[in-house]
Amino acid sequence: MKEFIVCSLFFLLLSCNNNDALFVTVPSSKTQIKFQNTLTSTTKLNILNYLYYYNGAGVAAADFNNDGLVDLYFTGNQTDDKLYLNSGGLQFEDITIKANITLDDSYFVRANYSANAEIVLEQQDSVLAIKEALLRFDKKTEKPYVEVKIGENKFEKRELELGISDGVNIMVKSGITAKDELKIWNKAEKDNNMDEDPRRK
Repeated sequence: MKEFIVCSLFFLLLSCNNNDALFVTVPSSKTQIKFQNTLTSTTKLNILNYLYYYNGAGVAAADFNNDGLVDLYFTGNQTDDKLYLNSGGLQFEDITIKANITLDDSYFVRANYSANAEIVLEQQDSVLAIKEALLRFDKKTEKPYVEVKIGENKFEKRELELGISDGVNIMVKSGITAKDELKIWNKAEKDNNMDEDPRRK
C-alpha cells in the first residue's frame, strides 16, 4: 500500500511538471502590450446602480495591415481603445495614435463604454435579403434553394446565389425577386419573410 501511494505521488509530480502546456503566460515586458481595462466606480456608476457595470469591452483579432500576422484591437469600458500591430515573435507595437482611433461625438455608447469589438470584413447596402432560416439545401448538390409560390398551394423550387450574411439575414444575388412569395417550412418569422435589412439602407 505504501509503495502504491509513493508511486502515485511520483506520477502526480511528473504530471505537474509537464512542459507541453497548450497555453503559457507571456509577460507584457515581452509583448509590449500595456492595455488595462481599469474600472473606477463612483456613487452614480457602480455594480449596484448599473447592472452591466462589468460588461462590455473585449478584444478583436485580425490582420489589419495584411502582413500575415494577427493584430489585436482592445476595447475598454472607461479607458481608451488600443490597437496593437503584430511585429512577430509575440511582440506588438501600439499604433493607436497613428491609426487615429476615436469615437465620433455623434455616437453615444452606454456610460462611455466600448460595448464590444467587432470587425466588419465586408458590407453591402440596399440589397435583397431573406431570413437564413428560410433556406433549404439540396441533399445531392448541397446548393441552397427556396420554394416560391406560383399558384394556390403550388410552389416551385428556386436555386439561389447568395452573398454575405449577418448571421440572421443573408444577401440574395440571384434566383428570386422582391415580389416572390416564399414558402415558410419552419419557424422562420412569417411576417416579412423577405425584406431589405434596414441596417443596410
